[in-house]
Amino acid sequence: MDIFKVHEGVVSDYSNYITSFVDIADDQIRAVVEENLSNKRLYPEPLVQFNPSFEIGESLKDLTNTIALNDELLSAFGNYRLYKHQIEALKLGISGKDFIVTSGTGSGKSLTFLGTIFNHIFNSSQKPLGIIALLVYPMNALINSQTLEIEKYKENYEKLTGRDFPITFSQYTGQEGQEVREKIKSDPPNILLTNYMMLELILTRLRENQIRTSLENNLRFLVFDELHTYRGRQGSDVSLLIRRIQSLAKFNLTCIGTSATMISGDSIKSQKERVAEVATKIFGKTFSYDQIVNERLIKSLSDASYQINIKTLKSEVESSAPYSGNYDDFKNSELAKWIEQEIGLEVKEGQYIRRKPLTVTSISKLLSEYISIDEKICFSRLQDLLNWCNEINNKLTKEQKPLLPFRLHQFISQTGTVYVTLDKKEERFITLESMSYINDKNNQKKPLFPIVFSRVTGHEFVCVRRNNQLSKIEPREFNQKLPEEDEENYDIGYLLFEDDSENIWDSSEIVNFPDSWLKVSKNGEVTVAKDYKTKVPQRIYFDEYGNYSEKVESFQNKGWYIAAPLLFDPTGGMFYDRKTSEGTKLSKLGTEGRSTATTVLAFSLIKALALEGLDYKEQKLLSFTDNRQDAALQAGHFNDFIKVGRIRSAIYHAIERCDNNILDYSNISQQVFLALNLAQNQYAIQPSQLPFQAKENDDAFKNYLMYRILYDLKRGWRVVLPNLEQCGLIRIDYKYLNETVTIKDFWSDLPIINSMNDSELREFLIQVLDFFRKNYALSYSGLQPNEIETKSNIIREKIKAEWGLDKGEQIDIPYFMRVETLKSVHQKIYTASLGPQSYFGKYIKLLAKKYEVDISKTYTDFVYKLLDKLKEANWLAAKEINNAGTPLKLYQLKVDSILWRLGDGNTVIPDNIRLHSFKTIVPRVNKYFKQFYSQNFSDIKILEAREHTAQINNEARKDRERKFREGEIAVLSCSPTMELGI
Repeated sequence: MDIFKVHEGVVSDYSNYITSFVDIADDQIRAVVEENLSNKRLYPEPLVQFNPSFEIGESLKDLTNTIALNDELLSAFGNYRLYKHQIEALKLGISGKDFIVTSGTGSGKSLTFLGTIFNHIFNSSQKPLGIIALLVYPMNALINSQTLEIEKYKENYEKLTGRDFPITFSQYTGQEGQEVREKIKSDPPNILLTNYMMLELILTRLRENQIRTSLENNLRFLVFDELHTYRGRQGSDVSLLIRRIQSLAKFNLTCIGTSATMISGDSIKSQKERVAEVATKIFGKTFSYDQIVNERLIKSLSDASYQINIKTLKSEVESSAPYSGNYDDFKNSELAKWIEQEIGLEVKEGQYIRRKPLTVTSISKLLSEYISIDEKICFSRLQDLLNWCNEINNKLTKEQKPLLPFRLHQFISQTGTVYVTLDKKEERFITLESMSYINDKNNQKKPLFPIVFSRVTGHEFVCVRRNNQLSKIEPREFNQKLPEEDEENYDIGYLLFEDDSENIWDSSEIVNFPDSWLKVSKNGEVTVAKDYKTKVPQRIYFDEYGNYSEKVESFQNKGWYIAAPLLFDPTGGMFYDRKTSEGTKLSKLGTEGRSTATTVLAFSLIKALALEGLDYKEQKLLSFTDNRQDAALQAGHFNDFIKVGRIRSAIYHAIERCDNNILDYSNISQQVFLALNLAQNQYAIQPSQLPFQAKENDDAFKNYLMYRILYDLKRGWRVVLPNLEQCGLIRIDYKYLNETVTIKDFWSDLPIINSMNDSELREFLIQVLDFFRKNYALSYSGLQPNEIETKSNIIREKIKAEWGLDKGEQIDIPYFMRVETLKSVHQKIYTASLGPQSYFGKYIKLLAKKYEVDISKTYTDFVYKLLDKLKEANWLAAKEINNAGTPLKLYQLKVDSILWRLGDGNTVIPDNIRLHSFKTIVPRVNKYFKQFYSQNFSDIKILEAREHTAQINNEARKDRERKFREGEIAVLSCSPTMELGI
């Protein structure tokens, strides 16, 4: 596996994602943003951390002679050579001294305390009774892992000796059933593994009295694993808990701690003294520096006296021959030896210690200076060697130890905000750094303002707050609200720069405004109505320090001020209603939330691993989040993202592969089913090879797919998950629309419409029919309430929740469109308005204005005539209901009139009804999601995420752990301590 290729793919995907939502119109701002992205400010180059080898000492058999270890330990652990730090810790432990071991992952820290405890028990003349050792962990996952390790020692002992293992052990957490807990209470084990929260309950709850008694009479060893996790208030709680245990126990306890983190210090002795100081606070016993055991590191590729051969190193780096060879070949690499000696390790006070992680670029620079070769050549050769290293370490035999193992640490920050000063456009300072101000040449503070971008045009809007008392423009955050007490002296809004090269707004454009925005005086003068005056751009003059005035030429800079919320975007001629959120109209540089960012990164990583040919089991990711609620949310977010992606991708590929690239309601579910290419056991609760039973499963799944396909016809309201139409991948059309447009006699009795040419009429009809579709006003036999109920029951019985209806998920009942007000509530009838004040009504009235047709008094009659025409053309279906004693017609779009066509990948049809503009709007295709939906998901395994928290019961947690090990679960989303809890 080329780890750098995997990394590059993940970061590239993420970069494409975050830049796909914002179209920046201003060249200078775009250049600054692109520069920040290209220089990896948001996702700096990863750090490479090397894991050095630990120094090996005597064998366990030798130690039974030199430090009087009980030879029974050989039967449990086996006879192998221990690391030096393990031996040092065991010497302290068997002499009855407290100790702390600080060493890296995989250094065998647990053997130091288990060896100490086992040795004590093996030396006992009588069979031990009660709890002799208490092992406390910060998370249950570590307890589960440690229990499995002790189980292995038990099996080894019994296999070699033919006797029962004399040491009993159990875990006592929130995972065990009542029967197991009662057994532990009645017959306490010699070693009890628990977490600190359960230990608190053991010491306080009446029901654990038997365990407390055993601790009081028998406890001799107290072990706290991962000491570095106990910080702040939690550390204080744990230290008090330890003191209560010590006061309870009648024996003087041997206290042992392990930590993967070494406190920094000037010297090794000072580091140990700091650790001893912390251990003293936590355990309440005095620790000296000689009771702190550090890891002992050693070079694995050469001996301590080896000197790098610069000539050989230079020749290897300059060579163009690809790296290849076996384990021994790698050990002979001069570059590998240099990395270990100069990058992985350093000598301090005669001992090897770890160096800080560096980027490949930093390592390349050091190598370049060392052998006087160009950095780019060094960079390339380093990456080649590290990939070779990866290959070698993935093919190790049992006797071989990893060579120069390393990890990549990638830090990714959210995109954030762009800030600008109020200087003239060509002079303004632009930055992505969160700063309040910069100093000018005279050391005077110039404030920095956050900007957002129009989702329609990409033009920048400066977020400001006007201090009307001081005549000052002040910065504000995009979503900042104005407190009630400030409303008299302040108002919030947006500032738009203007220079001579562009004309953002002209007051003459109010002729294009909706009637509701205008007021006509007695003399016929048209002005903006009072309620909307602040929502129309107001001329403002200002300077770079935020001083402003409305007086002409009072300051050198000029622009337009518009009050928030934004109801009119002058850059695109777009009108919004008051219900539309600011985030729908305007966008910060990055729209990614943490959940979305994590999901995108997780998917990209697993996809990259698959493309590198990694085994099915290895294509997975373990993620951590703040709390259990967020873990569940993250898992759900990932599953929804992938499910939506797979189905939309299948819709796209189904259309792409079929004849003429057109599908309709009669064949689309079948073709999507085939494009998904799922085995029946992946979606069916009870898969079957029998033809009739298999057909029932397939039919149920196709019914579900049809519902998802129809629901996807709705308006794409989620900004961060645009649909296939918004990516230009498909285009929704209607049967015989082109042909019907040309039949002039059919439309001749409809005002407005009879004034349109064929092209205008076609566009109009698409807008109207799309409005029905996007409001989910669909007429289809499968969407009848009784059919929905029947098919929902079948889907729940036949289809797994991950591919069917999740718990609590319902199939939506479609809407009906109405022209008049619904006077009484009808159960299971959902309606949307086509009345004069609706989006549709405003659109029709604007068209009437454009074609100079007065329908102010005949609006309702006109719309009914139009709808009946569309019904006659077989595009709409109508039904009549009783509306408080009078008949009311309701309309829906007929699903059998809809055609799913292949898009050109570049064109998105604008929604002119909902997003009304008097300027030409060309919606932009989202490039990330265009690629996301276009990819073949069949090349990637079925991806499922699950949370792993205390809310999940024990059996479910263990099942999820098993599935994660096997690769069946691709993403395990965990709370900080995984499943710690009672």
